[in-house]
Amino acid sequence: MNVADEFTYAALYHPDKKAIIFGATSYTYAEMHRIIERVAGYLISLGISKGDRVSLYMPNRPEWIMFYYAIARTGAIAVCVPGAYKKDEMTGVVTDSLSSVLVTSEELRSQLPASEAIPSVQKIIIVEHDDVFQSILMGKDVHPIQTGIKTTGDDATSILYTGGTTGIPKGAMLTHRNLLYSAQNVAYHERMVPDDVGLCFLPLNHVFAQCHVMHTYFSNCGTLILFPGFDMDKVVSAVIEHRVTRFYAVPTIFIRFLNNPESRKQLKSLNYVFSGGTSMPAEIVRRWVDAFGIPIHEAYGMTETASIVTFNHLFRHKIGSIGMPAGIIELKVVDANDNEMKQGEQGEIIIRGPNIMKGYFGQREETATALSQRMAPFGRCGRIRSGGIFVYCGPD
Repeated sequence: MNVADEFTYAALYHPDKKAIIFGATSYTYAEMHRIIERVAGYLISLGISKGDRVSLYMPNRPEWIMFYYAIARTGAIAVCVPGAYKKDEMTGVVTDSLSSVLVTSEELRSQLPASEAIPSVQKIIIVEHDDVFQSILMGKDVHPIQTGIKTTGDDATSILYTGGTTGIPKGAMLTHRNLLYSAQNVAYHERMVPDDVGLCFLPLNHVFAQCHVMHTYFSNCGTLILFPGFDMDKVVSAVIEHRVTRFYAVPTIFIRFLNNPESRKQLKSLNYVFSGGTSMPAEIVRRWVDAFGIPIHEAYGMTETASIVTFNHLFRHKIGSIGMPAGIIELKVVDANDNEMKQGEQGEIIIRGPNIMKGYFGQREETATALSQRMAPFGRCGRIRSGGIFVYCGPD
């Protein structure tokens, strides 16, 4: 089991279909598969092997995705360093993860620390200037496909740093199974099909963009239009030009569109919208339904659960709720003594399912605290309405 197989299968089913659009540049599934396999070979030639960590420190761009899946193919682990981090912050993540290779871009070169500050790093790849990588992009047959690398569903493939329950950043290790299960769970509940076209301007180092959007699109052969960040004029132009069907954003962006009367015409191709990152005010959902005729969908999830735990269903959408448990994920609301709460009572949400992280990198005590119980607690509180509908109340 390997998340890079998303492109292996997509290249068989839809080889000429566009996987990524980034400005004037695009890549088909066949092109992405070829690039990923050869970048994996390049990483292996640098000494990368199963379980090693490779830090990705870039804003959203196709190269981020290429290296992410290539790292997975080698059996190594992608450490997703926020592109917004400054020198001290990124140094902390790279050193904590003991990364042996750092992949970055020219625009972030000024944030790179001196080599002695990141002693585990043996190689820095700046994607615009790396001769081998550029040769791969140009189609040269360097570093052919590697075979014989075996990964299992329980192997970690991505580390995302999160404040979790303490506010101190910890590296949540997500496995191939976590991510593939989550992608299929999202696709099923959202009824995604290969003809869907979506946007991603949210940072790929975050669970929302990486798990809920990126993995779901590529595992279901959709087309993803990638942006380095949110630019309203460019996003609107892309929606119109490519007839985007699905839109993912945070509440503030939905509010901006609601306040723009032209949005009613500009966004008419959308048939599904989803808000994440933080709770959506119920009044904004009502205004959106009045203006656009479709609800803003929500779910409940976190980094440690590889995105969604609950889903506010298409066929049973309840404004102001986070919906019901998604797929085979189990949820309970309990008190401080692990006693299950009655309907309407507030308590801690505990979770069990194939989406729960492997643990926090290098933090055995924190991992034991989070995962030692029969169902995992992560310090979030909620309550249950009638009919099994969950309501999120926020961190304890």
